[in-house]
Amino acid sequence: MTYVQYPYTTLISLGNNLTALGERLNDAQRGAEDVDGLTDDQSHLQGAIDDFQSEWKSSLLDLQAHISKWAGLSTTIGQVVHDFDDHLATALRPGTPQP
Repeated sequence: MTYVQYPYTTLISLGNNLTALGERLNDAQRGAEDVDGLTDDQSHLQGAIDDFQSEWKSSLLDLQAHISKWAGLSTTIGQVVHDFDDHLATALRPGTPQP
């Protein structure tokens, strides 16, 4: 098993950056545009564009959900470790009364 250590500030920063990324993706749901002026024999193109738009939106929503979960997880882990570290440092400080 491999153990990895990251500074808690890095985890909190990563969470904040992922949150910002998720918000930017939400604001700019980009996809293919509808095509105007197609003839009857080209209508299959609009169908293909509609299918692409539907799949793109679904995939983008999944991506946003995963980014949001990882952002929350990273921020929470960083904050919990930070708080634990602070409490432990305070408890181990010389002259601190022990419970």
